[in-house]
Formats: sequence, C-alpha cells, structure tokens
Amino acid sequence: GIAMKAVENVCMYKIIPVEKLQEGDWIQNTLYYKNKLIYKKSFIGLTKKQLELIKSSKIKKILIKEGIPFTSVFLISFIISIILGDLFLYLF
Repeated sequence: GIAMKAVENVCMYKIIPVEKLQEGDWIQNTLYYKNKLIYKKSFIGLTKKQLELIKSSKIKKILIKEGIPFTSVFLISFIISIILGDLFLYLF
C-alpha cells in the first residue's frame, strides 16, 4: 500500500503547461477563475468545453495525473488466459 502510493506520487503526477492539455486529461485540482468554477475534479477527465475555458483563463500550469495505457486490456487478457489457458496451443 505505502510503496504503491509512493510510486504513484512520484511517477504518475505531472505539472504541464496549459497549452499541452488534452481532452480526457485528469486534472488533480478544482479550478476557479475570477471566482467562477471552471473545472471540478472528476474521474471522467477533461471535456472539450472545460479545456477551452481553461485555455482562455490566465492559468499557466496544471497538475495532471497520467494513467498507464492499456492497463484494462492486460487485466482482461490475464483473466482470460487463467480461465481458458493458452489459446495459442489450440491454434497450432
């Protein structure tokens, strides 16, 4: 638990310039501009409308959390290989 949290804090969080933000990025802070809420932290990620609002504000850098690509695919493949065995043995 503690080791995983340490790795997450060191490797997965990154401060990037607003210009490099993309739709779907996971911003780690709730953002306000001129006392108006422009982004509330969520698990869905950044929408196109929120991205435009953030880029039009005076915010320069943002803390985001990067995910590990294809994690769900590896998990599903692992589960299928445990249940069904090695599918390549059936092909050859």
